[in-house]
Amino acid sequence: MPTRKSLPVICVEEGGLAAARLSLMHSDWAGANGFAGQRGKLLALPDASGKVAGHLFGLGPDAGRPKLVAGLAGAALEPGAYTLQGAVGDPTLAALGFRLGAYRFDRYRKPKEIPTVTVRGADAAEATRLADAAFLARDLVNTPANDLGPNAFEGEIRAFATRHKMQLKAIVGDDLLRQNFPMIHAVGRAAAEAPRLLDLSWGSANHPKITLVGKGVTFDTGGLDIK
Repeated sequence: MPTRKSLPVICVEEGGLAAARLSLMHSDWAGANGFAGQRGKLLALPDASGKVAGHLFGLGPDAGRPKLVAGLAGAALEPGAYTLQGAVGDPTLAALGFRLGAYRFDRYRKPKEIPTVTVRGADAAEATRLADAAFLARDLVNTPANDLGPNAFEGEIRAFATRHKMQLKAIVGDDLLRQNFPMIHAVGRAAAEAPRLLDLSWGSANHPKITLVGKGVTFDTGGLDIK
């Protein structure tokens, strides 16, 4: 199976077009299209036959620049393979930002290919871990409450625990009262599905102990006042 060609995406700081060292044709093309590195501006570069040879991507001024500004490129580009070049800054953050921008929520429609990126010098494995974690959180947030009640939420977390070889303990329904979690029970007991506390643990017993506590609300009216 042939490997598809990766198109360059040349990152340019605002006012820094000269530093990109473009060919005369591409430099003239950028000027004719008013490209000067404006934040988020994307400009396709033609080759001699008129096909797309790559893109320019504007980073904007250095002051106030978001660390994940490459996400604007990931959100705007068509599916395909891309290589970030030029003034990318921190390569791992650039790779992560691009991938976060390329996120699509497609649970209820036919999945579409999303743009992929390579950045020289990036810790690709770390960028993948961080992006996958963010995508899971976004998928859970974007799934409506009628499709992600407590039972389904627990199923998602169990699958996550299995993938990462974590131990999961679930305290469900009236067991919350017996194990002294009355407020969780009180808040969720009126629902059709029982409330629960999910306890994830990972690592060895001799590792330093760090506890993270979060609230997973699958549906919240914001307070009911029924007269």
